Amino acid sequence: LQFLYFIGHSPPRFPHPLFTPANKIMQDLIDEFKKSGIPSVVDGVLEDVFKGKVPKEPVGDMFRAMGNRMLQGLNGKWGKEGNEGVKFSLGEGGLVKATLSHGEGNTADVYLYGAHVARWSVGGHEALWMSPDADFEIGKPIRGGVPLCWPQFALQGDLPLHGFLRTSSDWQITDTEANENNVCLTLTHTQTAATMAVYAHQFMATYTIHLKPHTLTTSFKVKNTGTADMKFTTCMHTYIKLPHVSKAKVHGLQGLTYIDKVIDNKEFTESNEAFAVTGETDRIYTEAPEELIIDNGVDATITVHKSPSLPDAVVFNPWVARAKTMPDFNNYGWRNMICVEPAAAKEVVTLGKGKTWYGSQTLSVAMKCDEEQTEF
Repeated sequence: LQFLYFIGHSPPRFPHPLFTPANKIMQDLIDEFKKSGIPSVVDGVLEDVFKGKVPKEPVGDMFRAMGNRMLQGLNGKWGKEGNEGVKFSLGEGGLVKATLSHGEGNTADVYLYGAHVARWSVGGHEALWMSPDADFEIGKPIRGGVPLCWPQFALQGDLPLHGFLRTSSDWQITDTEANENNVCLTLTHTQTAATMAVYAHQFMATYTIHLKPHTLTTSFKVKNTGTADMKFTTCMHTYIKLPHVSKAKVHGLQGLTYIDKVIDNKEFTESNEAFAVTGETDRIYTEAPEELIIDNGVDATITVHKSPSLPDAVVFNPWVARAKTMPDFNNYGWRNMICVEPAAAKEVVTLGKGKTWYGSQTLSVAMKCDEEQTEF
């Protein structure tokens, strides 16, 4: 009953237990649920119960049965087999994820919930940081990877932190592709009653994750399908994994103006040729170059190439004290990450009716081999 109520079936008529034999109660329950379209995968479990063969975990068994049926459907329609492929499975928290594969050691995990890139391995090197305490729960953001922030960056408006797309269950698969050059997954999201209640605009958001032999690209397209201009800020909140933040440096920021959110949103000019994190860091670098390089100080450099439509670069590390205020971050997580985030954050984007906005980032990794670097 717990399971059937959860998936949306109305409570059936329940005979009074004092005047009705137990087997009659169970049969009536089965009959009532069948009338309301009981899922076939659940039918077998209920029949076993009716026969007195009560499973050890009947609710869990039915959830798994439903999940397996759903995955069979997804893989049958959208899955791609082979070394270059797309496979759907249940990830953390029972959430559905797509695993994109391209040859040996090149994979990416994308959760349909929030259209969240949670993992990218290139040549066996794990390039993205995920919090060991991340929440994989509907209604909560997933900490780490590449959260997609839209239609609001941070708290720069009246919406929840970073907008609503990263915590939405309404993303729909619209395309998958797999060949020797490219493996991709495309997800779309339109307005819903819930989004209209907080952001009264009609839109079509399209998010495509491309996995290629050497790179991971996330491209985001928004079309204004309404009748009035729409305004938004946005960010691809990329968490880079590091051996230790004290060894890492970010190249490409020298001479840029930045808004320091740690120091009352005051503006400064970056004087360092290579920026190193030495304390809590939360900065918006404006008019940033299209290419930024993160040297992890040990075995790899990561290049972030962003489209001109994402003119800003956000650099973030919570350091010791702030990390302890975020339950999903892990008290020591700050040691092994830095966020370098392509963004349209300082200036609000205004998109006219019928118009389309496009932004993207491409990540690549170069491994250090003595004095040489090997591109993956």
